[in-house]
Amino acid sequence: MGARRLADKHPNSRSLYQLLQKIKDNATLITKEWYLQRAQNRLTAIDRMELMTEPEYDKLWKGKEELKESTIRDIKAQIKEQVRREIEQEFVQTWAGKCGTHLDPSVVEKDIALLEEKYEALKAFVDRVIAHIDPKQSQVQAPSDGEIEEFYSTVEHLLNKYSELLTGATMLSFTPTIVNPWKQEFEVAWSSQTPLPVEREEQQKRLSRLHTLDLPEEHSFRLEALQEKREWGEQLTEEEERELTLLEMIVDELVNYNLRQARVPERLGDREVDGKDF
Repeated sequence: MGARRLADKHPNSRSLYQLLQKIKDNATLITKEWYLQRAQNRLTAIDRMELMTEPEYDKLWKGKEELKESTIRDIKAQIKEQVRREIEQEFVQTWAGKCGTHLDPSVVEKDIALLEEKYEALKAFVDRVIAHIDPKQSQVQAPSDGEIEEFYSTVEHLLNKYSELLTGATMLSFTPTIVNPWKQEFEVAWSSQTPLPVEREEQQKRLSRLHTLDLPEEHSFRLEALQEKREWGEQLTEEEERELTLLEMIVDELVNYNLRQARVPERLGDREVDGKDF
């Protein structure tokens, strides 16, 4: 169904096909000047460039700060002019074609034809098997993995191509980027309810087996000594106050860490259900 939404020709649909049609119908509005303005961020980025910042330049330009600034402005102006020519050439070669000054509709027509061609391999199966119940659907051959992959690769290419035209950015990818260890959620027991008494007992057993982090013995003795001194009303030096504060902070962090560890569910191991191992 996703393929059908992308290639839908209905006038009211928000499909890629209709987007390309609207771009083609308004081709005269996408001019070389508009394209340059759209790429203005590439030109303004040149103004933020830092040139001649290395220490050796300080010696070279010492006492000639105005000349240095003037030279940097001239260099940036030359770079801007070069980039502007490259953008214009890019527009003419990729988009303007025979028109020269604005988007050539035939460029978009070719991409529309390409989209239709790649969708054709999927169309019968989508229309007669997935979208609608067809008595003769058994006669419809399912598209191959290669045909499906080719269609979506074409869609990804076209979306990036026209995103670059309209916004100057190409970031779309249909390939998912897995950042987190997503399988971890399936390796622990799930429970959204309040633990039963039996579960709480099991949690206590887990705590007893848990590898907890404790303050090293020598630091623990030092902490107790400082706390006793404070409790008995003895005056602590500034150094002892800082040491006591630091040790108490470390203890708090260790307690919080151990509590977090205790809340982590156990990994699922092999379990026996109805006499079968899973």
